[in-house]
Amino acid sequence: MKGYDLRGSYAGATLRMFGIGAVFTPPALRRRGHARRMLELALSEHRSRGYDAAVLFSDIGGEYYERLGFRALESEECTAEADELPRGGTAHVVARDEEVLVRVFARARTAADELALARDGWVLSFQLRRLRELAKARGMGEPEWGIHIGRDGAEAAAMLRLSREAVEVLDAGWTAASLREPLFAALRDFLLRSGRSRLRLWPAHQLRGVFRSQPRTTALAMVAALRPEVKLPRAGSSAGFALLDHI
Repeated sequence: MKGYDLRGSYAGATLRMFGIGAVFTPPALRRRGHARRMLELALSEHRSRGYDAAVLFSDIGGEYYERLGFRALESEECTAEADELPRGGTAHVVARDEEVLVRVFARARTAADELALARDGWVLSFQLRRLRELAKARGMGEPEWGIHIGRDGAEAAAMLRLSREAVEVLDAGWTAASLREPLFAALRDFLLRSGRSRLRLWPAHQLRGVFRSQPRTTALAMVAALRPEVKLPRAGSSAGFALLDHI
């Protein structure tokens, strides 16, 4: 199991959050309660350290974690093919633009009442380190990982990751509506150049409602309060989690 010290917010309140990832029990040791006991101890420890809530993304459905006090939130994804995107334009980012993406994504938040993770640069840097490690393992140089557009004092940006068949939009946003179409045109150009068949994203913030969505079968967003007075969304509520937040 991996644990992460995260910051989040919900309904105007800031939250100190314990992120849980990579929960795994070797096959020979399963069905003995080891994972449950490990999680119980980890939750208890972080409760005693003053954390407000825990968050994870489950690949085994929700029932197991619900028994530990978690509730499943709305978890959807979207896909889009090139002919669903506008034509024209291209843009990219380089390493020095990381802080630019952090700024644009923060300004693109659209719903302060949704549960969301803070964007202080750590999450983006964590995901970018993963991309660079993968590129290095493949004998490649700096991966092409993002888009940034600046025009008339406004900005738009997207952070991207290549999977076997899709370009995954880890997050995207714009500070002026006039840059929405140019950003999606740049995504179309990236999609065609990469040789992938479609975009894949989680509908959060400004990406919500852009494309038709469907429930996810993996990476189900789940949260648990670690103190009784902490306010969190009800089960099934929407959350502002983009693919970038998938730890």
